[in-house]
Amino acid sequence: MRTIKLLCFIIIGIALLYSCSNTKHLPTGEILYTGANVKVDAKGNVKPKSIRNELEGISRPKPNRKFLGMRMRLWFYNVAGEDANKGIKKWIKTKLGEPPVLLSDADPYLISDLMKARLNNMGYFVSKVDHEVNESGQKAEINYLATVSTPYVINEVRYPDGNDSLSVAIRKVADGSLIKQGNRYDLDLLIDERARVDSELKNIGYFYFNPDLLVFKADTTVGSRQINLLLDVKPDAPAKALSTYTLNRIFVIPGYSLTRKSRQPAKDTVYDYNYYFVERTNNFKHKSLNRYIRLKEGDLYSKNNHNLTISRLMAMGVFKFVNIKFNDTVIDGRNLLDAEISLTQLLPKTLKVDFDVSTKSNNYTGPALRASFTNRNLFRGAELLILTFNGAYETQLNGPQKGFNSWEAGAGITLITPRFLTPIRIKHESTLNVPKTKFDVNFTLLHRVQYFDMLGLNFTYGYIWRDSERSEYEVNPVAINFAKLQNKTAAFDSVLRRNPYLRRSFEEQFTFGSTASYTYNTLTGLPKDDQYYFKVMLDVSGNLLSLAHRTFTGEASTDERPYKIFNSRFSQYSKISTDSRYYRNFSRESTFATRIILGAGIPYGNSLVMPYSKQFFSGGANSVRAFLPRSLGPGSYNIPDSIGTGYFDQSGDIRIELNAEYRFKIVSVLRGAIFTDAGNIWLMRENEYLPGGKFEANKFMKEIAIGSGLGLRVDLSFFLIRVDVAMPLRKPYRPENERWVFDEINFGSGKWRRENLIFNIAVGYPF
Repeated sequence: MRTIKLLCFIIIGIALLYSCSNTKHLPTGEILYTGANVKVDAKGNVKPKSIRNELEGISRPKPNRKFLGMRMRLWFYNVAGEDANKGIKKWIKTKLGEPPVLLSDADPYLISDLMKARLNNMGYFVSKVDHEVNESGQKAEINYLATVSTPYVINEVRYPDGNDSLSVAIRKVADGSLIKQGNRYDLDLLIDERARVDSELKNIGYFYFNPDLLVFKADTTVGSRQINLLLDVKPDAPAKALSTYTLNRIFVIPGYSLTRKSRQPAKDTVYDYNYYFVERTNNFKHKSLNRYIRLKEGDLYSKNNHNLTISRLMAMGVFKFVNIKFNDTVIDGRNLLDAEISLTQLLPKTLKVDFDVSTKSNNYTGPALRASFTNRNLFRGAELLILTFNGAYETQLNGPQKGFNSWEAGAGITLITPRFLTPIRIKHESTLNVPKTKFDVNFTLLHRVQYFDMLGLNFTYGYIWRDSERSEYEVNPVAINFAKLQNKTAAFDSVLRRNPYLRRSFEEQFTFGSTASYTYNTLTGLPKDDQYYFKVMLDVSGNLLSLAHRTFTGEASTDERPYKIFNSRFSQYSKISTDSRYYRNFSRESTFATRIILGAGIPYGNSLVMPYSKQFFSGGANSVRAFLPRSLGPGSYNIPDSIGTGYFDQSGDIRIELNAEYRFKIVSVLRGAIFTDAGNIWLMRENEYLPGGKFEANKFMKEIAIGSGLGLRVDLSFFLIRVDVAMPLRKPYRPENERWVFDEINFGSGKWRRENLIFNIAVGYPF
């Protein structure tokens, strides 16, 4: 309580300081500019809110930024003083502070003219903008009043009526016009329409055309505030822009180097698949490149095929740069283009080794080694081969399980081919990407001293493709996971006897099924105000094997006599999970990020519980950060001290999780965050060994764990190191009337800090 009171006094003190100091340091005769107010006096069919938003964006300059109603950066600037030329004062003034924005920096006459011009561009031709400077002491704001009446609307849009090939071509694309009769006149829309027509023309051979050669002629004499528009080609357009071009020779240079000039000596050029391959290297099969090049000899030039060729070649994953240069020529009166496709390769083979030592919040510490070898062109067809090896060791240095340790070793092989490999040939005409086939095999050995050894083998075979820049699909028709316990100790058997649910989870570790996922992602490319990410995953297992057993044996599966394959009980279940994220970017330096995770798995048929590796978990650095990794749930279940071993995580069949985080820049590469997490896991069925773990619609909201905290991040662009500290606000495993723990917060108590402050160190953002 003392801490909260102290913070309140500090905030009030800062508010008093800034209010009396932000103006007294102004230069003599100057006034602090506090911003602009824009009002719209609307007459007729006008939407004042949208107009006001447009005009507010024009207002300049922008006043000093505020935080919690205070101009803190201006306050820091003033505190640093006039002699802040070096040391900490200079750092405060230049990094934390910003100079005052003065009334003399504003030019209301210019801004009024710009606002009126913007109104004209929006079709509000009969309008005016007035302004008034409102001074109060050493502060001032500018009030703008826009008087706006009914806008002009489009009555008719006409296109060139000539018989030449260009006029005919423009008329053919008129059906897709962005300008419709009855729409409000909008200059931005006219500019977009010119770009659309230009794009259409470039796809039918008009290589040298550009949108600046198109002009709209407006006739406002129609009356009743209507406009007739005529789109025409400028009379001084160059002859090249008025002609179509056909592709002639196409040169492909797989071994292009940026350090030397391109050349095409005849002695090392091979004509194959209608392309001229300049053989500086023999690294690629001609067929492997041919299938991704959409520029064809004899076709009219197409901008779409031009861009598609670049995107597909880059998507092969073996080229660092792809560049296409065109040279025009005239042969027998025909306008022709020679194309030169220059391909700069990535390093074909790389070796990467990572080593780290980590300390977890459950007091387990140890080193880890990861190594990978990559061959990006295994069979000269851009096949990607990745060989991986990993090893890790951890032990609890102090705590209830001191002396317990484990080690893990694993190896994997991944092969990705840039095409579909299927029993039945599938023709994939992706507009943006290259379809891929993926084979993945992984082997792991886990040794947990005094408990067990576990052998694991995973194999997946599937396909990855896109149908747009934002949408990606992954389907794995074959997904096999096999894990087998070995060398179980008496202590581990004792744990399994006390917890049959855990025993069944470890027993049913053989899955044979299929997985599929769909991802929609707008986070790529330039940042936007609103960005979204959504992923849904489906995982089914055991259905075909169960059907085959029932068909050939005629017997139903029971818990005493389950279906088996290779003398192992296989799992049968269906599982679905979703990950939805929304990012609101207030600026390049501040973002509000949210995430909702929903998931459910249903065991049936040959299974009573979900296999351990397929269950849901909650808590940890990328989950509910106020709780230890995998320590939440299920439901209100509170794991007894007699069962807790530090190795067996709390798991469930259902997961609900919500996260919200405000991210902001502190200084240079240092970022900050304020976050709140909520979530838990539940069981699908009642379990006497996990009381309170079943999901019930009328009580699950009361079993949501909630935590909040602060974070610091070091953002070095190529990677980000994150440190978060969080504390629980609601503990679902407590009695129902004792779950909220606000009144227990006591930062001054060492015991409270040890039991409630959870530190998470990780690489990358949590979501």
